[in-house]
Amino acid sequence: MSCSKAYRGPLRLDPHTEARVQPKTLAHYRQCALKFVEYLDDHGYLPMDSDDWDDFLIQYKNDCAITYSAFVSTVAAVEYFFPRFRGRMGWSHSVLKGWGSERTVRHTTPMGRGPASLIALRMCEVRRPREGMGVIVQQRLGLRPSELLQLRARDISFEVPVDGSAPFSLVRLGREARGTKVKREQFAILRSDAHEDIFETWRALVCSLNPDDFIVPCKYHAYARLISQTVRGLGLDIRWTPHSPRAGFATDAVAAGRPIASIQEEGRWRSADSFRTYVDVVSAAAIGADLAKAGWGQQQALATAHVGTVLARALGFSHHACQGLASDRRGPVLAGRSGRAPEAGIRAVSYTHLTLPTTPYV
Repeated sequence: MSCSKAYRGPLRLDPHTEARVQPKTLAHYRQCALKFVEYLDDHGYLPMDSDDWDDFLIQYKNDCAITYSAFVSTVAAVEYFFPRFRGRMGWSHSVLKGWGSERTVRHTTPMGRGPASLIALRMCEVRRPREGMGVIVQQRLGLRPSELLQLRARDISFEVPVDGSAPFSLVRLGREARGTKVKREQFAILRSDAHEDIFETWRALVCSLNPDDFIVPCKYHAYARLISQTVRGLGLDIRWTPHSPRAGFATDAVAAGRPIASIQEEGRWRSADSFRTYVDVVSAAAIGADLAKAGWGQQQALATAHVGTVLARALGFSHHACQGLASDRRGPVLAGRSGRAPEAGIRAVSYTHLTLPTTPYV
């Protein structure tokens, strides 16, 4: 290319390059790149080629004592805004490899099926049954928190296979995203035969909502806060987070002897390394022992056995109405269709202290 001035490349980000990442990721890259450029400007540094940028990245890391994640993001940002630098930042990647090997990997504390049932019923007790239903479905399907909290009623359908096999619920994920790596919308399937205890309650909830209604009516931080408050309310010291039900899905599946590849594909983990941070069978066993020691063992067993029925009651659906949905794909006229939220009529009862056989909720 011939020109009167020295050519330094495009002055603006190409729109097709910009489309490679999500808007939030692009904003994060810009923030990291801006801090790095400000550092270069303050010190009078003027990198000219990839080797210079690589050298100054290391200098920036050492001078500013940035965190590992910040350095990862800054290197990624430089390679994103200068695509020709990709594969040429040898020093930075060598440092990242060594730095990563000495870091302690933080595993997500798993919330298995039993603890998830107990947490869900406790949420019912504080008049948050839709969030409780969200915990259960997230744990059963291995959903990411973002996937769960973006779910609307229109994203869920109920299918009856023509071959006569068991009905299932098709949960479409990532409708608001730009697409997946294979250019196809991701999905999860809740099968009625595998999740018979909650399937009709799940269908009743979806049928009671308007198409644009969120299944779980809260944001990430509110969801995280509710989980933490619920754990403290039980008198426990367990670091469960919005990712814990997903970790419980993976851990339960591994403990049950399912093939790793099958679990990873069903849970939509892109890499084996990421998947391994969610699996912690030892911690799951220790949590079970802690619950029993704290006196929640029997309540957890009851919660696991009757979670679907209790959720149906807490959401304002009768148990018989939920059973009737099995023969009607549209569902009967349920509480909640009139415009008020299904949870509006919940009575203040202690769902976590169920007693059999006298309780009316089971």
